[in-house]
Amino acid sequence: MPDGISLKNEIQRKLIHFASGIIPILVLFYGRELILPILSVITILFVLVDFFKSKIYWLKNIYTYFFKTIIRENEFDNLTGASWVLIGNLIVLLIFPENIAIFSMFILSISDSFAAIIGKYSGQTKLMNKSLQGSIAFFISGLLVSIFFSSIALSIRVFAVISASVIELIPSRINDNISIPITTALCCTIGDLII
Repeated sequence: MPDGISLKNEIQRKLIHFASGIIPILVLFYGRELILPILSVITILFVLVDFFKSKIYWLKNIYTYFFKTIIRENEFDNLTGASWVLIGNLIVLLIFPENIAIFSMFILSISDSFAAIIGKYSGQTKLMNKSLQGSIAFFISGLLVSIFFSSIALSIRVFAVISASVIELIPSRINDNISIPITTALCCTIGDLII
């Protein structure tokens, strides 16, 4: 990682990211109608804390005390990965069919976590500021996640995982916690219309 977070801290960071997989699990069990308002409130709260953490001294101190080892340098004065994950999940849950939204949220939670950890641990082959090993980990874990979504055609799932893998690899001004689930959901939705 270019920002100098150690492997141990990256694992801690991605365990939090991985834990966001609770959101699609809750949607599976309780449905969009119940989870959407709760997710909306939680997302707003996270974004507000992120916004005010650089403006309110005591909040900044508390935030820094708990998260200084896992927060990236650019996140001290901006939104953190956690807020972006919640925003990305909220967008796909609002816009896309429930099964596609759930699939997209799992890809973000699981595949992005594996890509970061494997890339940090064994990412010797650099590609566009990421690693080939991390991208392969994203792709393989995405294919494994896709096994559980037979309601979406196999060819569509594979296309969505390939597309999300490419989006994760390519540097962009758009946070990948938004671009990954939206890309996955768009590919599934468009593929569903074509097939």
